[in-house]
Amino acid sequence: GQNITEVDFAETGYASIAGSVFTTFNSHDVPIAGVAVELQCSINQSSQIQLTDENGNYFFSSVLPGMCSVSETTPIGLFDGPEQVGNIDDRTFGTADGLDSIHSILLRSGNQAVDYNFYEHLPAQISGVVFQDGETVIVQSDLQVADVVAPAGELSIDDRRLHGIEVTLTNLATGITERVLTNAQGEFSFAGLTPGTYQLN
Repeated sequence: GQNITEVDFAETGYASIAGSVFTTFNSHDVPIAGVAVELQCSINQSSQIQLTDENGNYFFSSVLPGMCSVSETTPIGLFDGPEQVGNIDDRTFGTADGLDSIHSILLRSGNQAVDYNFYEHLPAQISGVVFQDGETVIVQSDLQVADVVAPAGELSIDDRRLHGIEVTLTNLATGITERVLTNAQGEFSFAGLTPGTYQLN
């Protein structure tokens, strides 16, 4: 004669999370394909890894509700850029840590989390030529220096390119310095540079 009640079964719908991996070139977003993006959630489910498609997109479609995070691995040859925290129903959820990860994304049943994006930086390059601008000017005294007409300041076919001149490049944020010597054509180049402000000497 017992009456047993509230023996319930709760079901939940899957959530999803999506985003893209980009770099920028000439102020335009350029998608990056083949980047590994990992999803981890606090509940008892294993992490999932996807590679971005040809449009730089990833999409995890079968995610159990819980507190989740997405992270990506910066491709070789690029430099880590900022993360963009996405939204669920036009409300922002999550925190970017600046280390290729967006965490504290609370997914509920049926949520569709979008625009959890990652940006990477292309390496920069600085190059130029060291040359003697115009003919050699000989002055007999310091007083005559003021009378010398300033050169054009532009490389022309008649200018002499200088070989073996040391050129120094300094990253003003980190203080890291690189040095190169000009080649036979007076040319120098610094490649693989992180974005930032530099001083050239």
